[in-house]
Amino acid sequence: MISLENVLRENDILLVDCSATSGEDERWRIDPQTGSKNIASPGHFALLSEERLQRLKEEFMIFSGIIGSKASRTIPEVAEELHNYEMVISRGYNRLVNTESLRCLRRLVKDVAESFDESQKERLGSEEKAALVRDRNKKLYEDLLLRADRCVHLLRSRAIRIIDPAYDELVDVIKTLDRSVGLKSITRHLMQCPDYSAQDSSAPDTDERLVATAYWISMFSDKKVGILTKDTDFFKLLKVIPAIIGAGEFYPYNQMFRIPLHKNPVRLYYRVNGNNCEKFSTSNINYPNSFFLYHVDPKRTAEIREKISQFWIHFADYHREVGIRFAG
Repeated sequence: MISLENVLRENDILLVDCSATSGEDERWRIDPQTGSKNIASPGHFALLSEERLQRLKEEFMIFSGIIGSKASRTIPEVAEELHNYEMVISRGYNRLVNTESLRCLRRLVKDVAESFDESQKERLGSEEKAALVRDRNKKLYEDLLLRADRCVHLLRSRAIRIIDPAYDELVDVIKTLDRSVGLKSITRHLMQCPDYSAQDSSAPDTDERLVATAYWISMFSDKKVGILTKDTDFFKLLKVIPAIIGAGEFYPYNQMFRIPLHKNPVRLYYRVNGNNCEKFSTSNINYPNSFFLYHVDPKRTAEIREKISQFWIHFADYHREVGIRFAG
């Protein structure tokens, strides 16, 4: 385990994923039948208990400190994901405030029953208790939304954008492998919540762009780079993707990828609880001699092999400083 303080200290650039905001990650609900992740509805956020609202406030306060540090950066897509999360909480708040029937809030009353004194228990009816809880939670929601909005503005101000066709090609290669091999969990994404399969080319690509940005910084600068997240998909992306595109059969064209990732590795920090993280580094990756994809048919495998081969041949003469500029 490594502390957040040490994570911030040992990186020149720490790319922050918005999943790092929450210890329990209130955004998602897991479908017990399919295992897919679903964005929590505004109705869910309208019924958060006082304790959980307080915990979310504290998480956003910690996150604000993380992204306000000198090393912390992100990409524009992460900032927009957090903005979408903020909007879902805001809709939950509006539903709480504007609900015509307080019966739906009885669950909150049950959660905080012990907070009522004997007099309140005797003289207040269930809907009056619900109204009291609602009014008490309104202030917590307002404080939470202020903190969330501050985090969104901080992320947007610290977002970096790499403007380069070769970077876009790298993102495309990572996305192709992810969709073909099915590395990431199936997710119904923020706000629109359409159904995505692992092979769907229209699925969100924020994770792949964050990983590609980390690779790019490793390849074209001497800055120590890490990723902070609570999304287990990054373990798969950072362990499997380099081993595939770094395979020996693409050498020496991919040496500008393999050598930097060993000398200046991308570090992954998975936030386990509170201020503690697990660490993984690309310096530990073993590159196979041959290119191979499990559970992918031979024709598709040949197509992907050719795509990666052409990408590295075009990339081999690519020698320049990393092109990073602040978004917005």
